[in-house]
Amino acid sequence: MAYLNAINTTSQTVVEDGYLVYTTKAVNGCANCCNQGIAFTESSNTVTLRRAGTYLVTVNANVTPTAGGDISLQLAKNGVVVPGAIATATGVAATTFPVSITTLIKVLPSCASVNNVASLQAQLTAAGTVASTSFTVVKIA
Repeated sequence: MAYLNAINTTSQTVVEDGYLVYTTKAVNGCANCCNQGIAFTESSNTVTLRRAGTYLVTVNANVTPTAGGDISLQLAKNGVVVPGAIATATGVAATTFPVSITTLIKVLPSCASVNNVASLQAQLTAAGTVASTSFTVVKIA
């Protein structure tokens, strides 16, 4: 089974519609996960699902908005927001709150003419500071 937990324990400033960066592979469930479907480079913002299957994805973060108003953490797949994979809160500037997303991602088989690789990123819809974030992916089928 392939699984990955990428984390960032330091604070990062994220611009509106910016992506969260993960600095460390905290848990890596295979010697070479890209051969089993999951690829990640430390200090990047993308987790890539390379093999067909169903993946359980969970993103957690502590978010401090720069300004008051709605702020959302959402999951993007190949640059498009995944329906239902969004957590929204009405933030108060300088107030930290936890947000979490859990969803299933299906990756179809690829062939010579169709590349179904899924690139996943966690995105903030408004500017803020993010601390103690994790991005967990488990191939379940």
